Amino acid sequence: MARPRPSLPAAYCIALIGLVFTIAAIGQAHQTLAAWQLYYTSKFWTETPVQIESLELKEITSVDSEGHSRTSYILHCSYTYNVSGKEYHSTVVGPEGRGYGDRAEEFRRHDLLEEYKENNQPYLGLVNPENPSQSLLFRTSAISYYILPPVLFLFSLMGFVAFINGIWIASRVKIRNKLIEEHVEQPWLAEPDYNLYEQKAGSFSRLVGAWVAALLLLAAMSIFTAFIIYCGDGELLAIICGLAFLLVAVAPIRYAMNLHARYVKYGVPTIRYTSLPVVLGSLFKAELVFGKAVHSDDGLLLTFSCTELVSEGIGEPKTTTKKVLWSDTRRVYGNSEFDFSFDVPEKQPTEDHVERHIEWLLTVSGTSRGESFQFTFDHLPVYKLKDEKLITFNDAAGQAQQKY
Repeated sequence: MARPRPSLPAAYCIALIGLVFTIAAIGQAHQTLAAWQLYYTSKFWTETPVQIESLELKEITSVDSEGHSRTSYILHCSYTYNVSGKEYHSTVVGPEGRGYGDRAEEFRRHDLLEEYKENNQPYLGLVNPENPSQSLLFRTSAISYYILPPVLFLFSLMGFVAFINGIWIASRVKIRNKLIEEHVEQPWLAEPDYNLYEQKAGSFSRLVGAWVAALLLLAAMSIFTAFIIYCGDGELLAIICGLAFLLVAVAPIRYAMNLHARYVKYGVPTIRYTSLPVVLGSLFKAELVFGKAVHSDDGLLLTFSCTELVSEGIGEPKTTTKKVLWSDTRRVYGNSEFDFSFDVPEKQPTEDHVERHIEWLLTVSGTSRGESFQFTFDHLPVYKLKDEKLITFNDAAGQAQQKY
């Protein structure tokens, strides 16, 4: 029986949610940036008399998830104006569209326009001389112009990462399901993570994810800062927003740089299995290989352990902790290749347990030239076998097999 993995529908669900999240965030960010750009370009427009035709202050009441009501006001205004003898009609009040949304500002606008309408006096609006169909009555900036774009960019990046992750998981599940059909009696051969007789440290995938997150955040920061500078009147704001984005990106950048430095210094740690799977009640013998020499006088400390995710508490929320069911340590010595072995206990659960979240790990730690490092190998192929004939060995024939 193979160990549990995410299902294909769940992977597609993650991708779909991420895609919807990305599209919604980008759409809202586009609207906000469009309003911001209109606010900037309108300072070059010409003042033009407009005649107020209709005016209405609409009240909108919404209720949040906790039952609290919130009331906002939107100003609807229809007006006409003439440019070069041609009459134009518009309903745009400010850069944000029809209404500002703020109670005090909307009432102020309404009272001001109502006075002009009752006195039948023209109000001086702003009209784009290059495109007279574009106009607005109030050139007012909003705090959302500066807060929403970076926040929405961040949310869109999170959604995009979720979308890519869902697609990646789906592709992995497809490969695995195909291999399971081919290796019913030997499910460990259906695990792409092992690449047959080799398994890389799990932190390598975290390195890629950290760099992707850091680079996406830096890209969003650069685009947003450049937009502010392009629109003008925002050099100081660009510096503030740039620093704020940089602070957000510091954590993944630092994490990625630390991991990257480890892999540059030691290469990608890999376990070369002598045989597959690792069988309960037998000897786990393998070789730990680094891409570069590890200069450590104290050798490497290897910790082989069986862990379980345990949920504690009654009702919600529950706390989840990782409980160590069994562990053993070895200290090994070498240069870039380290032979090791562990006696695997017979009475321990494996990862194919239906009702328990079991995981077998190998943690490698050491100190090289005064610098400490640690790598972790997740989901080691530990199984319970009734027939030892199912064990495959890493001989010349096994190395020639196709790798997935």
